[in-house]
Amino acid sequence: MQAASHDGLQTCIYSLDRLESPVPASSLPIEFIPPGLPVSQQCRRPPTMEAWISAVRSAAAAGFGGEPAKEPISMEIWYFYLENSIDLDNLAKPICDALKKLVYEDDRQIVELHLRKIRLGTFDAL
Repeated sequence: MQAASHDGLQTCIYSLDRLESPVPASSLPIEFIPPGLPVSQQCRRPPTMEAWISAVRSAAAAGFGGEPAKEPISMEIWYFYLENSIDLDNLAKPICDALKKLVYEDDRQIVELHLRKIRLGTFDAL
């Protein structure tokens, strides 16, 4: 998994995989990097939240070629930032919601969720 920078700002990388076989080769696992700044579940501006969910969904759709999974899902989120960061627990929910009916049927299928927060310029969290 590699990091990417969008104008030197915050970046998230997501990796999803099914926990059970059989898995069509063109479906999961997938990795994607949505453009823009991640948005916290605590965001009080609906247009900002909607734009973030749309960006996550579009980035995932570009790398996903299958039907929504019905099996349990494992998800990994890497969050890179420069200065101000958001809480990891508030970062995950909009991402999970954005992938419903696209990558998996419902976010209740996520049985394993790994979150990693890394300040750019340091490798403390790795």
